[in-house]
Amino acid sequence: MLIQILSIVCLFLAKDIACDSVEDISFLQDAIMKYSPALIKDLMTNRIEHTMEHIKSVGSSVGINQDQRSLCDIIHSSLNNLAQDIKSMDKDQVICIPKGINNFQKSMKYYITQFSLLIETFANQFEMLKTPILTQLTPDYLLNHLKAIDSSATKEKELINASLKGLAAYIEDVEIKANETTSSHSQKVFASSIVRQLRGLSNQVKDLSNQINPSNPSNYKSILTEILNQFKQYIDIFYRQFSMLAEIVTPDTVSSGVELSV
Repeated sequence: MLIQILSIVCLFLAKDIACDSVEDISFLQDAIMKYSPALIKDLMTNRIEHTMEHIKSVGSSVGINQDQRSLCDIIHSSLNNLAQDIKSMDKDQVICIPKGINNFQKSMKYYITQFSLLIETFANQFEMLKTPILTQLTPDYLLNHLKAIDSSATKEKELINASLKGLAAYIEDVEIKANETTSSHSQKVFASSIVRQLRGLSNQVKDLSNQINPSNPSNYKSILTEILNQFKQYIDIFYRQFSMLAEIVTPDTVSSGVELSV
């Protein structure tokens, strides 16, 4: 439970970074037309360094996976390079004469655009990287597709088959991790438990497929939505926690009969 809470906190921190940076970017875009180049240069580097501190904090948090941690490192390094570029700008670019200001404004607009792109990349990718994309048929894709399709037996059947394929892809990956010799006892127990839960969902989808009534397929849309939401929750939990369980090496710390429920 604590790890899940910390993971949610990390996601909120990542979103806060994006929101704060949007405000910073808007302010800087207005400021370059109003204030001296030297002041803008200081403001820009201060905002970048402030953002770097937040990203470093997120990257060192418990509850994120290695891909998210690597993203934090990459964005932090890129922001640092951007800050160094601004600090090393030619003195001629910050002289308050018309030509100097125009050159400076052009340079700063470029740097602000780079800042914006880096933060946008961080915000979008951090959420996406919480689970690996093993197939196009991820829970999010399936849920979005389910909302968009018309209620017809044919389309419901197609989506049910797609859901089974998506579940199978993640079951296979979790099973591989459960059987790896390098996995700790706790990791193996945890992965095996998740496999059982995902197989249970797969069986529910198969049962749903056999029950579809061509004359009234819409009854099953809400059931499939609930199953896919559970699918999403299980794999989110698994990929957030699996690497952290490597540190738990004592078999007694986790019961081999543990079951998860969401």
